[in-house]
Amino acid sequence: MIKFLFLLVSVFAFSQNIKPSVITSAEYEIQQKTVQAYDEQVINRIPEQIRKKYERVEKFLPHNDTLFLVIQNKKKGIIDLNGITVVPADHQFIEAHTYETVAPGKYEMYMIGYSDVSVPQRYYSNHGSLIVESYSPFSPSTENGQIIKVGTKDGKIQFFNIPAGKLINNKKYDKAPGSFVNGVLKVERIGNNYLLNQSGLETKIN
Repeated sequence: MIKFLFLLVSVFAFSQNIKPSVITSAEYEIQQKTVQAYDEQVINRIPEQIRKKYERVEKFLPHNDTLFLVIQNKKKGIIDLNGITVVPADHQFIEAHTYETVAPGKYEMYMIGYSDVSVPQRYYSNHGSLIVESYSPFSPSTENGQIIKVGTKDGKIQFFNIPAGKLINNKKYDKAPGSFVNGVLKVERIGNNYLLNQSGLETKIN
């Protein structure tokens, strides 16, 4: 593991035309202990009576001191520093994703909770509100991550605009491969092909 770390540092340094900085195994262990000690301090800011409710509490993301992964009965959830539930502890896995907001270059995080295959994936904002449910795997359809494909219970595809908090239209598509290119995507619905734009407007092409 340490040798691999040295190799990564060296390759990055070479690509940036800078002198590689190599740390010893002892220095690496000290850094890790420092990070762990800091993380424990942050976790201990959560009221003790809240922490005792869960089997385990840990930071959800390395550089985020406000959201925490909790485990209860082998299920995972997310709470904030005050112990308020952001994602209910009834998921097997939780992932973090981002999308670009209406302010260019500014990104917002949201989370997806995965449970049993019979249960839809649930998308939550970083404030804890349920954004949308999907019966198909996570699939962004725009480069900025604002629009995602969501699967319906009957096996169709819809498009959800995360910043707007709503579907781009109420249509259900049978096929929608790929992503939007130059603002449009070819889709199929009831045997007809359309060019769909990001506002939800269709142009029939056959």
